[in-house]
Amino acid sequence: MVQSFMGMGWDTNFSNNQAHFSMRLGYEVQQWFNQLKFSPFNGSQRYNYDLSFQGGTLDFRFDF
Repeated sequence: MVQSFMGMGWDTNFSNNQAHFSMRLGYEVQQWFNQLKFSPFNGSQRYNYDLSFQGGTLDFRFDF
């Protein structure tokens, strides 16, 4: 499995460094090798393909 994220983010600490806030915006891709497996109804051959997920990502995080 390969995962990649490309974008930008912002982090800050507040409340005397007892809390943390972060935000990121970007594009994420995940590639899973030989994970999409299925057999046709006639059972003649099994197919193996790569499975991928991709799209825009907006992430907020608050730690305390």
